Parts: sequence; C-alpha cells; structure tokens
Amino acid sequence: MNLVNSVAKATVTGGLILLYACSHPIEIEGEGDVWSLAGKTCTLENYQTDATQCSKNYIAGDYRDSYYATPRAGWRFDHWVNYCTKSQTNECRFDVPAILVEKFYGATVPPLHAVFVREDTPPTLSQAARHVGIDVGAAIEHNMSPDRVALVQREFSSVTPENALKWGPLAPAPGVHDFSAADATVAVAESAGLRIRGHTLIWHRLNGPPRWLPGELAAAADPAATLRTLMQEHIAVTVGRYAGRISQWDVVNEPLALASGDFDTDNIFYRTLGEEYIDIAFHGAHLADPSALLFLNETFTEFVPAKFDALVALASSLRARNVPIHGVGLQAHFFLQPPDGILLQNQIARLTALGLRVELTEVDIPLPLFASQGDPLQAQGIAYGKVFAACLAVPGCSGITVWGVDDSSTWLDSFVLTSGRSPNRPLLFREDLEPKPAYYLVRGLLDGY
Repeated sequence: MNLVNSVAKATVTGGLILLYACSHPIEIEGEGDVWSLAGKTCTLENYQTDATQCSKNYIAGDYRDSYYATPRAGWRFDHWVNYCTKSQTNECRFDVPAILVEKFYGATVPPLHAVFVREDTPPTLSQAARHVGIDVGAAIEHNMSPDRVALVQREFSSVTPENALKWGPLAPAPGVHDFSAADATVAVAESAGLRIRGHTLIWHRLNGPPRWLPGELAAAADPAATLRTLMQEHIAVTVGRYAGRISQWDVVNEPLALASGDFDTDNIFYRTLGEEYIDIAFHGAHLADPSALLFLNETFTEFVPAKFDALVALASSLRARNVPIHGVGLQAHFFLQPPDGILLQNQIARLTALGLRVELTEVDIPLPLFASQGDPLQAQGIAYGKVFAACLAVPGCSGITVWGVDDSSTWLDSFVLTSGRSPNRPLLFREDLEPKPAYYLVRGLLDGY
C-alpha cells in the first residue's frame, strides 16, 4: 500500500478524482498512485522529493488547492475507507470517487484511504453494502485462523470485537486492564481499513462486569460513589485508548429486563445507581472520545412490543436530558422465531424519528427455525433478506452486523436456550467458510438496490 501525505477530500471532474489539499493523508491501495496539481504530474516518487509542488497545507474553509487522481488502465476505483460518517447519509457514498467536504474543518478531517481494484475483480458483500451506503459487519475474536481473517477483511466493512472489549475480560483486577486480546482484535480491522464498533462498555450480564465488582461494592462505605468512580475510570481508559480508532461504541448494553419494558433489577449498575448509571456511561464515553458515535444496545425488542416501547421511551428521555446518545442498536438475535420484516422496519423508523441512528448489531438466524421448510437454507436466506431490506428501507439505518464469522463461531451452540438444537448454523458462511444461500441472497439484494 502506498502512502501519500497531505491529500484528502475528493469529488469528480471529467471522470477524474479531484482531491482537495489537507494536512491529513491519503492511502492509495492498488494502481492509483498518479495524480496532478495545477498541470504538474505527481507520482509517489516525485512527491517524496518535491512535496511542496505536489501538496498544500489545508486551510479551514479554503478548498482552492486541487488535486487529481485516476486509476491506471485495467484498474477501477472501488471505495473510500475511513471517511464517511453516517450523518451524511445523503451526501456520502463509499463506492464512487465523490465526497463532499463542507462539513469538515481542520483537524476533524479523518485520514482518507482510496482503494483501487482490478477491473475484473468480482464484487464482495462489503462492496455491495458500500454501494448502498451501509456497513456490513461481523463479530470477531482476536485468535481467528488466517483464513478467517482473510474472509473478514474481504467480505465485511466493519467488525465488532465479540468479547475482548467487555469490562469483565479486560479487567482481571481493580484498576488493571489487559488490552492484549482487544489490541489484537482491533489490529485485524485496522490492517484492512475496516470500521470498528466497540462492544460493550457497561453490561451486567454474563461476562459483562468484572468478577471482582460485587465484592468491591460490598466492601465500600459508599457503594454508589465507588461504582461511579470505577465506571468513569474504566470508560476513560478504554475509550481513550482507542480514541479516533473505534468509531462507534455500544456504551450500555441491555438495560431492560429480558422479557419486559422494566429496568432489570438484577442489574448491579441499576441497583446501585439507578437509571443515572446510563447517563454516567454516556457522558464518560463522550468525554473520552468526542468523535465516537455512542449507542444504546438492546435485545429481544423484536419479540416483546412493550419492551420496544420502553426502549423508545428511554432513548427519548436520554435525548431530552442532553445525554450524548447518537444511536440505538437492535441486536436482532432471531433465535426464537424468524424475523418479521415489516415489524422490524417500523421499529427502525420509530427510532430514527427521534433523530437517532439505528444499527442491527448482533444478527443471527438459526437454521433449525426452518426445519419444516422444503429448503431450509433457502428459507434462512429469505429471512436474512427481510432483515437487510428492513434496514435499507429506512435512511437512518446505517449498518448490519452478524454475530460471528461463520457457523463454527456462533455463540448459540453453547447458549442455554439454543444449545439443545445444535448445530444452529445461523450465519452467512458455512463452517468451511463457503458462502451459504443467505450470503448470495443478501448480496443480490444489495447489488440490485
């Protein structure tokens, strides 16, 4: 990969890529390393020896310094990496050499990575998703095999560390953080320019909280003050470490009871601090990285109408009291019943009407749900199509993440409610990493959108 400094924004002029000067870099992957400035042909080589003639410093609001770039014969422009923020849904396309720049000033301009591919390169799922302006992601672990890493980097535009960023795995003791697994997971994404969703800062179930937390609070003279401090320190350290690198965080995960719209009274954070724990978490995350998009993530809202209503009310309440929440994640674990596409679309629309983004953050659809169908794999694919179609139908839905890379890495085969029907085979790729009918149905839907 080639690195060209001091070049950033782009639009189209005469079939070429017009780049506006900026002090941030452009990385050119593939055969796209020729551009021109004011009639001067620039290459990587003469940029390095004559940088003043091939770059200009960016001045906020001044876009007069123009650069041009075009792929060489036999190559085509594919997509931009690390640019678009989904507040620009109607302005920002990953798959065309055109990017608007009015909203970016000075140091807020991110690095820009332009990818060129050979003209005969077949489309991937990530390319199809970028074409319609959404991200498609997978939950990953730090210790994946090389072939799974290659699949993730080829087929997905986003990743979510499945466990490595949870407080429990991160913090073996009070005040101690072990980021080795998290760093390795993040590196998989960064080496390919993939978006990263941080999951999750505050969660009270399973491996969400550190094991030592109940004892610390039981021994504290003021448990509420102690928990508030512990939360703030953990969030500052974790979000701060990846500031500018992890673009979204599931700040609070599953605050509501599993089967109702009430707050979960088994939640150690809620028992100790009340609803305020949510505010503390969001404010802390925003302070640690003001550029990150912050999400409230919830499960089972597709099956329990009262719970979804409560989620809408909670999100609205957070907005009303100026908590820095930018989006809501609907987990979309469809292991109880297949998805209802119309219901899901309506739920997404209700949340975006609040001025929030929506992402489907943990999608899986077990194959045994379709055991009575003539072709279970085809039926599973149709179900996936309904989920993607629901997101595509609402402009504020900006991404879909499947909860695992392939059928061998699903949590459902060990989860108490679903392990009895293993193998669940709920994802887009088989255990041998071959695409399933669901993959082709989803890719076809995106290609034709």
